[in-house]
Amino acid sequence: MKYLIKTTTAALFLGVMMIFSSCDIEDKINDTITFEYTEESNFSIPGSAPIGVLDNLPTPSIQSSSQEEFENNNTSAERVDEVILNELNLSITNPSDRTFSFLSSVKIYISTNTESEILLAERTNIPQNVGSTLMLETTGENIKSYVVEDQFSLRYEIEVRETTASETDINAEMVFGVSAELF
Repeated sequence: MKYLIKTTTAALFLGVMMIFSSCDIEDKINDTITFEYTEESNFSIPGSAPIGVLDNLPTPSIQSSSQEEFENNNTSAERVDEVILNELNLSITNPSDRTFSFLSSVKIYISTNTESEILLAERTNIPQNVGSTLMLETTGENIKSYVVEDQFSLRYEIEVRETTASETDINAEMVFGVSAELF
């Protein structure tokens, strides 16, 4: 009888411990959030750009909206674990009939005042029958230290296949995936 009481007590104790330990795991999972947000940048390729590589296209720094996005998702920069660039799409905004066929490659780099430049996304061997939008291949690197800053800079390196008579205006849309702990 004493053995049965001890066994039952031990089983009950183990059951309670399993419930509490599984709650800790579930609470930890429930305290993590993943979400996406978008940033945009515009740049221009001058008309009559020479054939070959251009890597000094003027681009202003981008005021990051990450702090606002973090707050909207009940987290903060300090609680962010990872930021990955999920997508980077380029769209020609002017002239409306231009396609990306005049380019053979595009590379985009990111940097901040405190972080060195790294490759963010690229597209090589652009086909000549491409349209006015272009999806780049992202590196998949964790760029948290770049995106949590108030601003970051992009540098565009393009390889011109054929010259154009007029300037080409391009919009870069970046979709970032964030993994963070909730408040």
